[in-house]
Amino acid sequence: MGVLTRGNGMATVAALAIALTAPAAQAWEWPFFGSSDTPDVAPAPIDDRPVTFATGWYLRGDVAVAQDTPLQFGTSTLPQSTSFPNSWSIGLGFGYKFNDWFRTDVTADYRAPRTFQRNTAAATCPVGPTTTSTTSASGVTTVTYGTQYSTCYDFVRARMTNFHVLFNVYADLGTWWNLTPYVGVGVGPNFVYQKVSRNWFTPNGASYNVTYQDPGTAAVYNYDWDQSSTSQRVNLAFAGMFGASYALTPNTAVDMGYRFLYLGNVTTNNIYGVTSAQKETAHEIRVGLRYTPD
Repeated sequence: MGVLTRGNGMATVAALAIALTAPAAQAWEWPFFGSSDTPDVAPAPIDDRPVTFATGWYLRGDVAVAQDTPLQFGTSTLPQSTSFPNSWSIGLGFGYKFNDWFRTDVTADYRAPRTFQRNTAAATCPVGPTTTSTTSASGVTTVTYGTQYSTCYDFVRARMTNFHVLFNVYADLGTWWNLTPYVGVGVGPNFVYQKVSRNWFTPNGASYNVTYQDPGTAAVYNYDWDQSSTSQRVNLAFAGMFGASYALTPNTAVDMGYRFLYLGNVTTNNIYGVTSAQKETAHEIRVGLRYTPD
């Protein structure tokens, strides 16, 4: 066989080998570099819909001027004025609006404390021992032991606070020119805290607290007339209200209305041990803001 013939045979074999190995080479790719024939993968679509924060939920804050029912604390009446207003309250809350006609919220309000600070009495108070010596005509000396007295003055402090949490429901009565009138009712606990103290002072303003020993009997006496007491009570409170809100923006509304509060029967205490059960009510004019985060 000639050289040319052998060359043609080798070329034929090489072409056959390339034809047989080409499919395998396409099926097996280099792991680090990939294949130029790999199809492109489309990126995931971006969700550009607006995010809703809290559909229907709202926050509120309110201040109020009020006429609280005067309550008797011993010989004192609190608040002392019976006109409107004679008190105030401040509150925060959150709620949920179900639709254009019905919503509900929870409010927590702190009422102005009823306070009393005054001198109410004066009393004769022992301040120490006295020793008196007398000598008779016969020369006998007699020593007499007694008590020295002064005048002391009291100072009475009384304080009562109310903190109520109400669960309220409202009926919105339609909207005209951004103005929405409403009526509502509420119920919840009213936390009542009272503290009363009576402190005594000597004429020079020093706190009256005297301890001394009787020189005749060696008995020790202590005089401290200060007194204090505290009490806590939870009453069931009710509210009825009406008013209107005005939409300043799609998210903010100003609210103005009237609220009647029944805060329960409260037993007032004084330092003399006298208690008095009375009904506590209030009439309020409230102004506030409601904010919907959506």
